[in-house]
Amino acid sequence: VSFAFASFDRWEEIYLNKFIDFTDPLNPVPYIDTAQSGDFKSLSARPMNTPNHVGYNSNIDMVFNLGGAMGDSSWLEIGDVPIISFHCTKDENAPYGYGGVFVPTTGDLVLNASGSSDVIRRSNYLCNNNIFKMPPVFTDIYSTRANALNSTGNLANEAGIINPNAGDEGLYPFVTPAPGASTCTDPFTSNVLVESEQGSPWDWWDESWYNNIAIVLGNDGPFEVCRARLSNPDMSAAKGKAYIDTIQGYLTPRIYRVLFESVTDTGCTVPIWAGIDNVELSSSSTFNIFPNPSSSSVTITSSTMPVKGVELYDVTGRLVFSESNINTKSYTFERGALVNGLYFVKVKSEDAEMDMKILFQ
Repeated sequence: VSFAFASFDRWEEIYLNKFIDFTDPLNPVPYIDTAQSGDFKSLSARPMNTPNHVGYNSNIDMVFNLGGAMGDSSWLEIGDVPIISFHCTKDENAPYGYGGVFVPTTGDLVLNASGSSDVIRRSNYLCNNNIFKMPPVFTDIYSTRANALNSTGNLANEAGIINPNAGDEGLYPFVTPAPGASTCTDPFTSNVLVESEQGSPWDWWDESWYNNIAIVLGNDGPFEVCRARLSNPDMSAAKGKAYIDTIQGYLTPRIYRVLFESVTDTGCTVPIWAGIDNVELSSSSTFNIFPNPSSSSVTITSSTMPVKGVELYDVTGRLVFSESNINTKSYTFERGALVNGLYFVKVKSEDAEMDMKILFQ
């Protein structure tokens, strides 16, 4: 949730192929229906959304997350708020780097997404986390520990992976013990379940309450208690509080810096980068397309350089619209006779191109 709130701010960002149902290639359907789910900041009433304190300011200065994943790292853009991430390096349900997000109870794959390591690396690359690198440098025990996990020597003994921190400010990798030998047998199927890698070692719960709730729901209480333990076998209040103390120790000074501390900007240069959608733009160049979805005309704007050309392709790759005689920072074209569906837009300027998506409905 925090990842999305920090970075998901343009409708076209949900029209990547991974978020589209192409069962009928001539009539692709977005998995995310904004008519059902509402707007970015949850301010509109929708069947799946209750307005989020409409009278309050929804602007943010930074975000932090414990595990989880971002739908796509291309959502991150220059100027997004700083991000702090805590993540278990061997989390089986949400990737530490880039990989599959799985339903914990069934093991079903939801989608491939970017976990904390991937997100924080990109956030640093785009200079969004630069405030944490400015002097005075963080030298507390928690920052020192996070940075120490960038050492190959430590990794050989603790993580078994290469550079979990990778020198990126804002990332705290948690290295948890390997799964033990505990098992649970499902009384209904006789399936034997084994311990898994820990993904949220800061959790703890009242097992008697857990047992009673399971029984009320018609499940086998002792089995559900046992199964819950498989992902956190040494669960205890003391352990959970130790993790929370570490999280607070690393996070709180960075919150204070963003909100209150006066620091000297040491500068940060964003290189020209290529995103997964063949975006090739300098840090000062952006194109926007709106409204999206659209039922009629569409406008493309540029913050710096004039739009020189626009090409529109359908999902089969067929060119359905082209205009090259353009020289303006705001260009509008009409939908005309184009049928409902997803289209790919190639926007060209003097020295850059950007591939975008538009949904006509």
